[in-house]
Amino acid sequence: MESRVGASGNIGTEYVARAAPDGYTVLYQTSGLAIMPALFRKLPYDPLAGFAPVTMPADINVILRVRNSLPVADLSSFLQYLKDHPGKLSYGSGGRGNITHLAVEVLLRQLGSSAVHVPYKGTAPAMVDLLGGQIDFMLDAINTAYPYVKDGRVRALAVTGGNRSPLLPQLPTVAEAGVPGYAMSTWQCMLVPAGTPASIVQALNAAVNKAVADPDLQKQFAAVGVQLQSSTPAQLEARLRADIPNWIKVAQAAGVQPE
Repeated sequence: MESRVGASGNIGTEYVARAAPDGYTVLYQTSGLAIMPALFRKLPYDPLAGFAPVTMPADINVILRVRNSLPVADLSSFLQYLKDHPGKLSYGSGGRGNITHLAVEVLLRQLGSSAVHVPYKGTAPAMVDLLGGQIDFMLDAINTAYPYVKDGRVRALAVTGGNRSPLLPQLPTVAEAGVPGYAMSTWQCMLVPAGTPASIVQALNAAVNKAVADPDLQKQFAAVGVQLQSSTPAQLEARLRADIPNWIKVAQAAGVQPE
């Protein structure tokens, strides 16, 4: 395994797009791949035409958390507070155009409210400021947010995915608590260079699906809030085709200008 980081993941993604389509170079990416066209005018790869989709092996719920001193008791009162105080609350994100930024903008748009966005270089420094009360709320993946929620250092109000999390089953979804249709989670995916033979794609898909179906492995990942799942290449392609134009619209509505 080789980690090629930098440029919001574009360096590693371009490397795989240009690799030989022989099945020996596989891209492991996140749902951020679908956001890239909204952030960059000219990508060095095409997220659809440049790859053959393999599978989406994991889905990760996201937690909405607030500073402990914010005067709200639950998600319903928080949503009402947002409506009653447009532009007064601040929220942190892992960076401009990050899903933890755009997912909040979707929520604010559905509520007809606004809040001040404070972008950070990753969600870890945003978490530090949430703990210190410098920002009011933020979204973060459950696998990284859970320890802070468990020990009571911040207050979790809801999960943003389509279903409750087995890790925190007492938390409602945002949709349950009064924002119908709202569902935001992060997912992980595997792709290979375009032109990879279908037989190789299917073999990779079968191998990954077999691995994620292992009960012991599922239990280990579930303990940190990650849901392993089987999927097909067609399902990943459909997800990308649906998410890419959607995130472009969200980014434009949020005033995010592509670089």
